[in-house]
Amino acid sequence: FVLFFFFKVDREQSKGGDETGLNGILLSCVNTTTFEVVKQITSSVGPWGTWTPIQWCPGGFLSTFCLCVEPKQGNEDDTAADNIIFGCTVPHIVMGNGLERGLYGAWSDTCTEGINGINIRLEKPKGIGDDTSVNDVLFNCA
Repeated sequence: FVLFFFFKVDREQSKGGDETGLNGILLSCVNTTTFEVVKQITSSVGPWGTWTPIQWCPGGFLSTFCLCVEPKQGNEDDTAADNIIFGCTVPHIVMGNGLERGLYGAWSDTCTEGINGINIRLEKPKGIGDDTSVNDVLFNCA
């Protein structure tokens, strides 16, 4: 089950003033008895940004999430997915270390056994023009 997570976030407008928000997610699954990391799951990863410090659910595992997405900004800089809040199997909420440019959607259904996988929609670099990176996220239940 997933206990630890990291985000790759572009918050510096590294591409000529183009900020891309979430660029990747890394999940660490642990043995429920020893709490040793047994598997790391990495989403597809965009080219911009840096990895955030480790975050985790104290005393539990990731079980639900709420995605922060910036709506289209017209002629302004778009970022798409910016941050994620996770709910834990014990009553605790963990705010990700992403950006706060968007709006949080509804909470996902709860994975009673915890989260154990990830699927994302990632925009490929355009070269010229406004890039985003992670556009949508779906976590798999154990």
